[in-house]
Amino acid sequence: MSALEEQLISYLNDAHAMEMQSMTMLEKAIEIAGDLQLAQLYRGHLNDTRDHERYVKQRLEALGQSPSGMKNLAAKGAAMGIGMLAQAMPDTPAKLAGVAFAYENFEVAAYRMLRKVAEMADDPETVALCDRLIPVEQQAAALIAENLDLAVQRSLEETAGVPGPGVGQDPGPHA
Repeated sequence: MSALEEQLISYLNDAHAMEMQSMTMLEKAIEIAGDLQLAQLYRGHLNDTRDHERYVKQRLEALGQSPSGMKNLAAKGAAMGIGMLAQAMPDTPAKLAGVAFAYENFEVAAYRMLRKVAEMADDPETVALCDRLIPVEQQAAALIAENLDLAVQRSLEETAGVPGPGVGQDPGPHA
C-alpha cells in the first residue's frame, strides 16, 4: 500500500470516528436541547449522521479495511465528555448550539480534506462520497445558525428568567 493510500485510509478512519462522535453528541443534545424545535433539529441531523457513518464504513470496507476501534472509542469518549460539560453549564441550549455549529463546520472541513486526499489517490468513489456529504453538513451548520437566536432565548429563560417573545407583554385590546 502506498503512503498516499495509507493517508486515505487514515482520513476515512478519522471521518468514521468523527461521525461516531457526532452521533454520541447528537443523542445527548436531543436530551438537553431545552426546546422542542432544537431537539427536532438535532434529531433530524442524527438520522443523517447515522447514514454518514454507514457510508464511510462501507467505503473503508470497499478498500479492504475496517473502522479503527481505537479512534472510534476515543471519539465516543470525547463526545460524552463534551455532552456532560454542556449539560453542566448554565445556558445549556446556547452553549450546545454553539458547539453543534462549530462541530458541523469541523465536519465540512474534514470532508473537504478527505476529498482532496481521495483526488490525489485517484479514488473517485471517495470523492463522490465527499461530494454527497459536504452539502448535508453545510446545511446542518446553516440550520443550527438559523436557530442560534432561539437557543440563546431558551438559555436566558432558563438562567436569567428572561421571558420569551410575547411572554409578559400586554397582548393589546384584541386578546
